Amino acid sequence: MRPGDVIVGDESGVVVVPEEEWEDALKRAREILELEDDIRTDIAANRAWWEIVPDKLGGW
Repeated sequence: MRPGDVIVGDESGVVVVPEEEWEDALKRAREILELEDDIRTDIAANRAWWEIVPDKLGGW
């Protein structure tokens, strides 16, 4: 760990993100949250998992 690094944690664990990678990590985290929200919406709409996986995750 170095000065400027970012510490992020949640119920799953804790990670240290190097300062120079922070913006990319934040962008990717937002993309993952959006994907998860889309999947939850599909599940709430009773969409089958075999339709969601290829559509959202690009295949098996």
